[in-house]
Amino acid sequence: MLTHAHLDHTGWLPCLTRDGYKNKIYANQATIELTTLSLKDSGHLQEEDAERARRKAKNSNAADIRPLYTSEDVEPMLGRLTPMPRSGGFDVSPEFQVESFDAGHILGSSSLRLTIRERRKKYDGVFSGDVGRYSQPILNDPLLPTGGDYAICESTYGDREHPEGDPLQTAADIVNPRW
Repeated sequence: MLTHAHLDHTGWLPCLTRDGYKNKIYANQATIELTTLSLKDSGHLQEEDAERARRKAKNSNAADIRPLYTSEDVEPMLGRLTPMPRSGGFDVSPEFQVESFDAGHILGSSSLRLTIRERRKKYDGVFSGDVGRYSQPILNDPLLPTGGDYAICESTYGDREHPEGDPLQTAADIVNPRW
């Protein structure tokens, strides 16, 4: 499941499918459209960069310079993208339900709650993806899922000071109030 279309979240998918992954990749429609645009462009740029590097290389290993993935690798992956609701829940299977919340990061970004039912037990896990900031001109404020037995949080910007009320600072205060 994709939380949004930035390359640090989607850029490995063409490699994954090229190397044998055959299952669905769930994302909301906005994320699917942005992922399609960015990966097609990225595959083309990687091909150009590899060709340029081969031309400039001064050693015998230049023929080994290859892009991470190509435009041809992107197409089969795009066929795996499966629409899911932008908000609210849906069943992946009888055992797995997903609920999506607007993360306010970029168009289509989401935080996700996965509920797993196994026999008579139920587990809730929350995954933040990237969380946006409040009061931004063209994006909704983030909706933060509550509860959950497990939480997995994006931490790219976790090493920085954040203003009071910022979702990242709020999460840090909850996890460790002494920060």
